[in-house]
Amino acid sequence: MFDFLIQGGTVVSPEGSHLMNIGIADGKVCELLSPHLVPPAKNIIQAEGMFIIPGLIDEHIHFNDPGTTFREDFEHATAACAVGGITTAIAMPTNMPLVLTPNSFQRTLDAYSHRGYVDYAIHGGLDPSNLERLEDLWLHSGVTAIKAFTCYSSPDMGWVRDDILLPAMKIIAKHHGTMIIHAENHELISLYERNLRQKSIPDGLAHCQSHPALSEIETVQRIILYSEQTGATVVFPHVSTWESLTLIHQAREKGIPVYAEMCPQYLIFTEKDVQKQGPYLKFTPPVHDETNRQHLLQLLKCGYVHTIGSDHSPYTCEEKERGRNRIWDAPNGIPGLEVLLPNMLNLVNQGYLSLEQLVQITSATPSLLYHLPRKGRLLPGYDADLVIIDLNKEQIYTEEMIQSKNKWSPYLGKQLKGWPVLTMVRGHIVARDFHLTGQKGHGIYIPRPK
Repeated sequence: MFDFLIQGGTVVSPEGSHLMNIGIADGKVCELLSPHLVPPAKNIIQAEGMFIIPGLIDEHIHFNDPGTTFREDFEHATAACAVGGITTAIAMPTNMPLVLTPNSFQRTLDAYSHRGYVDYAIHGGLDPSNLERLEDLWLHSGVTAIKAFTCYSSPDMGWVRDDILLPAMKIIAKHHGTMIIHAENHELISLYERNLRQKSIPDGLAHCQSHPALSEIETVQRIILYSEQTGATVVFPHVSTWESLTLIHQAREKGIPVYAEMCPQYLIFTEKDVQKQGPYLKFTPPVHDETNRQHLLQLLKCGYVHTIGSDHSPYTCEEKERGRNRIWDAPNGIPGLEVLLPNMLNLVNQGYLSLEQLVQITSATPSLLYHLPRKGRLLPGYDADLVIIDLNKEQIYTEEMIQSKNKWSPYLGKQLKGWPVLTMVRGHIVARDFHLTGQKGHGIYIPRPK
């Protein structure tokens, strides 16, 4: 007898969508059955008219825990994941202490124990201090990737020059690992920002102009060359320009192991929105003009995007308000966990990608890139991590729906079509209809096999 039988839904994989029943026992997918087969189960979930997708793997979350937990903490963030259909949450290394050594990795791992609503993994980091210890971190922890910045992004973690980045890429390539590299040219950004400050231009548009498209395009091109030379697998997070997406696509066609991560904010907002929302839409790289946004949407449709991340990096309203009249004084980052999937489902309804593409970039590819065992597919033997979605449900995102610690979002008031109605993590229902139903501590750590 199954623990759960999900009946009548359409199961989506990267290869196609089929009406099937799903039998679940002991936290695992046991069988995918023809719709007319209804074996006995302790619990039956009716999913007629719904789609069932693997739970999302969000590779790009700043939990701020341990550390600045007045901005966010592990409990609130994983609760936000649960209601939004994210079943595996991967932490960025920007905690206190930074995840740069096996010891600091263990401190983060200990801090998360028995506190999460969904499963989780942890990325390690590279900064100017730990190149000599990087191999030790990779070999003696379960970190899923190594994150590096090529420019200043926040005061939490230092950025690296090429004399550190290139040797690090060689180390990670030797061990068949993955690097996540925030690719912008620090010197170009400094030049543009300095000129804008001298002109006393303090508004949201100035923030966008201080990070010209050229700063990303140049750095992406350079790191593609380094990837070709070293063999290192590289994920470019939050790609903001269509030119960068094109460069990454062309490199992949040559066999270079590079991948493009997209975040919903680049597909939804433009620099005009930053002008309106000011510090509440300040993040890096920033968004650009409407022409760029339209190009990104078309390239998404054509398969140029390989993973999706929220880049969830919340701050308090008080911190953001410091940049109300002078954008430079606001920190970089916005929240985004709860509406990562609804935003993408809205784009599915608008015809910019298929459900099969969505599953590929939100679960199948991340599970392979970060070596997450039993994740990313709805197949027998895999963890029963899944989301039932109602593609026709229309709803306005409101403050009452926010599970994150700080109750603001640049997405508030947006009407979106396509919402998760049930989230399951290893055979346990953790959310229904955007309400948390799971137990804190159900989430477990998923290490990279060493």
